[in-house]
Amino acid sequence: MAMRIDIRDLQQGKKSFDYVRQSEELSLDEDSVRLASPLTVSGEASLEREEIYVQGVMRGQVEAMCDRCLRWTPLYQDLSFEAHLIPAASYYRDQTAELQNEDLNYSVFDGETIDLDELVREQMLLSVPVQVLCAAECRGLCSECGTDLNRQQCACETPAIDPRWSALAVMKDAPADDFID
Repeated sequence: MAMRIDIRDLQQGKKSFDYVRQSEELSLDEDSVRLASPLTVSGEASLEREEIYVQGVMRGQVEAMCDRCLRWTPLYQDLSFEAHLIPAASYYRDQTAELQNEDLNYSVFDGETIDLDELVREQMLLSVPVQVLCAAECRGLCSECGTDLNRQQCACETPAIDPRWSALAVMKDAPADDFID
């Protein structure tokens, strides 16, 4: 059951929340990111005019697949988040043809409740780096046989360089001063 905040409750003031989600209770809808431990979420929500401001902290182990070797890699355990939500009717009424930079700071809600699980999911996925590496020196997988080159060397032969690219191989080993006129 999703954790929800009723907007009517916010009219009396701030509303605190504190709950725990097991990995099977919070679907990330991502194959390369997963929750590896229970996730504790705490914070508060407040209503300012018609906007809702939510701030909180998530604590739990999140893992993502390394982009080179496909091993699960721990990312973080604590993550602070903030969200500004505006009613869908106001957002679409004020919306111009062009998305403005300040529009990126808002999320839209529609209805009488806010689904905190969806907000937490969104914040969690936004925090994942564009490129996830288990280590900066990760060697990845062999493109021929799929062996994890961090664990063992494969028996595949190194492919010959396409002769059309051989001039670049010469440039790679030459000092940069050789190419300046």
